[in-house]
Amino acid sequence: MKKHFLIKGGIKMAEISAINNFKKYNSKSGRSSINNVVREAFRELEKFKNNVNQKLTQFNKILVKDLSVLEQQYYDTEVDSRSRDVVSVVSQVQTGNFEARNGVDLTYMLSLEKWEQYYKENLEFLNKKFGKNARCVYAVIHFDESTPHLQSMWTFLEENNQKDEYTVSDVNPAKVKSALSSAFLRRNKELGLVAGTDEYKKAFEEFKVQEKPKIIERQLAKLNKNKSDKKFKFENGTSPFTKDFYRTFNEEFVNDFMLNNPVVNELKNKVKVFSNEGVEVVVRRTEKVNSSEELDRTKFAMEKEKKDLESKIGSNDYSKNEFMKYTEILSKREIIDKKKKISKEDFLNEFKNYETDFKIRKSNKEITDFKRIFNIKKIIRDKLNQRQNNKNFKKNLKKEIKLFDEIFKNVDFEAINKKIEDYSKGEKVEELIKNRENLYFEIKTLETEASNLKSSINFLEKEQNSKNNEIRNLDEQIWEKRTEAEKPYVVSERRKQELINEALNEARKRGETLMRNIMKDVEKEKSKNNSLKQDILNKRLQLEQEQQELNNRLRQLNDSYADLEKKKRHRKAELEKLGQPIIQKEVNDLVREHLRYYEVTDKDILNFKANNKSEYDKLFGEAEARADEKIKGAYIRRKHNAGNKFIKQMTNILHEDSNGKFSLLEIEKTVIAAIENVPDSTYSWWNDFKNNLNIELENTVKDKNVVRNRSNSQYDRSL
Repeated sequence: MKKHFLIKGGIKMAEISAINNFKKYNSKSGRSSINNVVREAFRELEKFKNNVNQKLTQFNKILVKDLSVLEQQYYDTEVDSRSRDVVSVVSQVQTGNFEARNGVDLTYMLSLEKWEQYYKENLEFLNKKFGKNARCVYAVIHFDESTPHLQSMWTFLEENNQKDEYTVSDVNPAKVKSALSSAFLRRNKELGLVAGTDEYKKAFEEFKVQEKPKIIERQLAKLNKNKSDKKFKFENGTSPFTKDFYRTFNEEFVNDFMLNNPVVNELKNKVKVFSNEGVEVVVRRTEKVNSSEELDRTKFAMEKEKKDLESKIGSNDYSKNEFMKYTEILSKREIIDKKKKISKEDFLNEFKNYETDFKIRKSNKEITDFKRIFNIKKIIRDKLNQRQNNKNFKKNLKKEIKLFDEIFKNVDFEAINKKIEDYSKGEKVEELIKNRENLYFEIKTLETEASNLKSSINFLEKEQNSKNNEIRNLDEQIWEKRTEAEKPYVVSERRKQELINEALNEARKRGETLMRNIMKDVEKEKSKNNSLKQDILNKRLQLEQEQQELNNRLRQLNDSYADLEKKKRHRKAELEKLGQPIIQKEVNDLVREHLRYYEVTDKDILNFKANNKSEYDKLFGEAEARADEKIKGAYIRRKHNAGNKFIKQMTNILHEDSNGKFSLLEIEKTVIAAIENVPDSTYSWWNDFKNNLNIELENTVKDKNVVRNRSNSQYDRSL
């Protein structure tokens, strides 16, 4: 039987989650990698440019940039070559396949300001969680890739307080603890104790009592021998990254930060409206989603799966879920391609469009469902318009479209589109009214500024008159000085000329400076006044145009509402004429024919179940049994294959190391016995397996009366 599938809304609950991916580096050996990460964050490496839309790079927001922190880590911090003292973090909000299922871009769900607010608070959480030894190198929000995300880098250090002579109290307890654990693991190779048992714990405590003084003594000797003149240091315990940190971080981030965050709550509300589903914030998602922040990587990851699904559709061997997955991939590809090519202007306009769309969907939930349907139909038709070599593939897509149209032939899409258009017009009318009010306010503000400028000009004119009076006074002073210089009692002609020149120069300089400053201020104020007058004129013209447009749109809106009411009354009268028994019979036939293969509406299924309970139970039970059998079979095969692969790899390694002294069958039996003897309640499976393997190999050696020639340390490295 041919299979065709109708795509409807997906899962019942949408999920919002967050990732904080940590990547650690060593500031000595990893400087090249660290510097490349920094340059990529600030878009300074050409090889990373293909992964971003450079037209949007100007919207990236730098929250922190202090590269001196990194320089301090490089040149003034004592760091062991095995340490991981530099950490980069990628923080991102994710919503599973919500975007692909609904054909929307999460970027535009929040404004640029709200994204910035969220990631600033995200950064504060990281800073608090990392502790007092953390230093932030940079933090930047990227809007030019896929979903907006935060990239940050941190260093970890503490004061390196130097002493002439170190004592036991100066020894790092964390380093002692780590050294004890490593040393006991080596000792336990001889003891063969199972980790987590009472015997193991007892032996470890006795070992610590015996060996701790020795380790402290060795650590103290190193401190006094390897003194550093650097101001800071990094060692065990300086950074917070422990097993407990990774185990609890995500849960704390969600419960202590995301659940009470107002921006997340706003996003949650919008996702709910755009999906018509319940929404919850979760620690871990129930579905696997590509977590890459780079557009090209995400695109590449989907390419293989897309080709596989196209092959199945072309051979008419595809399920409902596979066809749904295929449409989601096409939808996600479209979102990615649009984001990479979008202009700066269109990027900013999308935020306004999404806000209007949100209000429309919120006012009528049916619009969201129909927009999802429109998106799916558009995606399939766009694919059909592309050149296809596989005729069967194209044929099956046409059948899906045909089935789509058949199922929804009684739906008045024209009326729905008209309703969406009317809502959009209504939003635009409201926007025009708001713009008109803003224009009135701007005109009033400009008129006030113009009045203030006129007052300033009058004041400056008065100031100019005052300065002219000062100049006249100076001229009079010059004349007095000249007269004084010409009096008979002047000592000499030289002195007379000096006095004249001094007075002239002083007056000339002061007068010229005053006139230049006054003329500059007058010209500046006149220019500003003329500009304001032109702005007022332009605003008034714009207001008149907007008012005319507003009136026209209001008239159109009133006409549209009248037409819509008329069509609704006409449609209602037609529906009342239809016989309900006939409609129900057609629905029952449809459910009975296709229940095994594709979804119908919940109402249809309930009606069918009520009228045909035994038949419904049989069909549903058979479908569920087949699905369970398929899932269980796949899981058993994967589990069996994984176990065989591990046993085979371990057998080959040990057989090679034994130089042919043991057969493959003997070694394989030994490996299997070691696996079987690991307790179900173990806390360290790998250590228990190694211990069991040592014991089983010794038994095998005894049975064969063969002495192993390899040392315990060599054997441990091969494992």
